[in-house]
Amino acid sequence: MKEKLSNFFVSRKNLNCLVGKSCAVSWSGGKDSALSVYFSLQVGAKVEAFINMKVKDKERSSGHRVRSNVIQEQAKAAGVKLFEILTDWNDYETNFITILEDLKKMGIEACILGNIDLLEHLEWEKSVCKKAGIIPVLPLWNERKEKIIYNFIHSNFEARILSIKKSFLSSGEFLGSVFDFKIIEKFKKEGIDICGEYGEYHTIVVNGPIFKFPLQLSSYGLIDDEQFLIVDYAVKKI
Repeated sequence: MKEKLSNFFVSRKNLNCLVGKSCAVSWSGGKDSALSVYFSLQVGAKVEAFINMKVKDKERSSGHRVRSNVIQEQAKAAGVKLFEILTDWNDYETNFITILEDLKKMGIEACILGNIDLLEHLEWEKSVCKKAGIIPVLPLWNERKEKIIYNFIHSNFEARILSIKKSFLSSGEFLGSVFDFKIIEKFKKEGIDICGEYGEYHTIVVNGPIFKFPLQLSSYGLIDDEQFLIVDYAVKKI
């Protein structure tokens, strides 16, 4: 028997309750968002929208500082609508709830999120979804991190290291590298969380089973954003 969406918090253990349900995704552009979408699609969820919070006055995402044209290209490759919301940190929560409420009016029933084990983030996610009347879905919640990495790579996703947090990784040598088992071993030697759950690094997904075509990106150098070093990727002009 399929579980009902009576539980306000859906993890991978009860993902099958999403069969046929219309979902939006809190989309960062990285590996955790992409794998969460993949797991949800596998059980029959209908992923229809990406949500990306964008810095006011800048054509970049508020979280990972990814150019809008890259996020737009990812949504196009995934065949979903993209909702980009201008915000700053002071009104981030209000704006996030508002877009969830708008999406609910359009038939969206659940929001997929890529959080793995941060309790503070989980409580925030549950709170904003509850206020909007949307079900929070966390397919990666409390999964073993080695298993998450294994599933991502063996599902034929392709990603690059987008950014590193300077307080964890003083060298920029990893930037732009292919995200694979070799780099995970290097992260282990650095003593950091292999999934980057504490902001040690971020990724940008360029291909995989949720995309209809691979992204073609060009690098325009590095951005030194106080805490992070970030590769300035943009969609390659043909």
